[in-house]
Amino acid sequence: MLVFYILLIFVFMLLFYGVSQLISIFYGAPNIASDKRIVDKALSLIDAKPGQKLIDLGCGFGKVLKIARNNYKLKVYGCEISPLPYLISKIQFHNIYYQSATNINLKKYDIIFCYLLPSLIKKIEPLLVYAISQNKKVIAISFGLENLKPAKTIKYLGKTIYIYQ
Repeated sequence: MLVFYILLIFVFMLLFYGVSQLISIFYGAPNIASDKRIVDKALSLIDAKPGQKLIDLGCGFGKVLKIARNNYKLKVYGCEISPLPYLISKIQFHNIYYQSATNINLKKYDIIFCYLLPSLIKKIEPLLVYAISQNKKVIAISFGLENLKPAKTIKYLGKTIYIYQ
């Protein structure tokens, strides 16, 4: 009987993971893991100051948030639409919002981190352009903003890091 319950829990977890992935794909934001070295390099390029507020749009399991908090002493926030990564991040960090990046208010953040697909970046570009006009820093990995020239563009470990400020 114990084996049955263990198998049932395993099947439930597998189903929950699959549904989480489908929700991410539906919103155009599949879970793509960030390389720690690329995240660290990107954060080092913006001269982040301890205590500044960083939000990761599509924070996944919280890798960017861990690096920003532990290495740069930033106050970290995230938003995530996929249930499983959201729950795991919420356990580690209290300031995680279960919502899409397309409808988040960016006013209170100093640094906005996004490793998103071009279709989603295009949807939130007006929000990001406005944030930049308000002296916010935006870090985009792999895909930049279509209508704004970055202050810095760095090729690193096969990825492009775009810095807007």
